[in-house]
Amino acid sequence: IITKILRPLNDVTQFAEKVAHGNFKETVEIHAEDEIGKLGKSFNDMTDGLKTMFYQVDETANQLSDISNDLSASIEENVQSIAQVVENIQMVTNETRDQVESAYIVQQSVEQMEKAISNITTNIHEVQTASNTAEQQTQQDQPWRMLWQV
Repeated sequence: IITKILRPLNDVTQFAEKVAHGNFKETVEIHAEDEIGKLGKSFNDMTDGLKTMFYQVDETANQLSDISNDLSASIEENVQSIAQVVENIQMVTNETRDQVESAYIVQQSVEQMEKAISNITTNIHEVQTASNTAEQQTQQDQPWRMLWQV
């Protein structure tokens, strides 16, 4: 009688140790519907539940891995796009800087031309004034010339 009770109990104990070490492939053989048989069935049900749970965890891990890979690829694309935008902004900045420098050079050239035109205008006025003065003197000297010519 003791062997008849201990043997199924020993089988359940060995099964529990295998499950504890991760072996979910085996099942407890149930030979009776007594308390030990019910215990064996409970262990088999528990093992089936653990198998299902581990399968679901594995599936979820695979899905998370796929999502992670997709996100990594998307992030890499975004990083490349951002790098391209930054490069374009730097090019525009450099071109704008060049345009500002060119505008400054043009401004300096215009200022120099403005000074030159002002100098030319002043010189023209001086020549005009000198010419008017010379003409007036010439007209004043002409009556004396006429007298000398007579």
